[in-house]
Amino acid sequence: MAFLSDSVRASGQLGTGFGISIVILGIICLIAPFVTGLATTAMLSVLILAAGITTLAYVFNAKSFGAGALQFVSGALITALGSYMLANPTESLGAFTIAVIAYLLIDGILTVVTSFKLKPISGWGWTLASGLSSLLLGGLLWYQWPLSGAFAIGILVGVRLIFAGWSYVMLGAVTNQVGNEIEKEIEKEIDNETEKAIGV
Repeated sequence: MAFLSDSVRASGQLGTGFGISIVILGIICLIAPFVTGLATTAMLSVLILAAGITTLAYVFNAKSFGAGALQFVSGALITALGSYMLANPTESLGAFTIAVIAYLLIDGILTVVTSFKLKPISGWGWTLASGLSSLLLGGLLWYQWPLSGAFAIGILVGVRLIFAGWSYVMLGAVTNQVGNEIEKEIEKEIDNETEKAIGV
């Protein structure tokens, strides 16, 4: 039974350690947002390039090339896009930032509209706040464009990593606490059984 509590605690400690590592990585991203943005764009470019090459390979291995002509064109365009982004990371970073700005503004508008549809259900105010924060962030990035293109993605990635890492830290702490509670229950059960045996 002690193995169970030790296993739970080990899992919690692992989660806490992983979370702290992610938080540190997020802080590093915030310290160097431009480098983080370039790295993020490079990874996205590689993924797009890989998707394009995979599509082309599938088309060439198909029995009927004529039936896959549309897929061939799609694969060629995707491959070209990935190659261009990989060869021009700074320009791609700017384009990526514009896409993020557009997403934040659209998401903010839709979330605000949804919040008023939810009114007066409990929690609709939080939905409204979320939508307004997206609109505010998107507006600030748009206002500071093109300067925001150099650091926005890196900061967003850094903040996201910090929040994700902190959630792992909290989850690990809770798991560790559960392990301690299990150990206490096991010790209490052993003490009860010992008292019964002595009493007999």
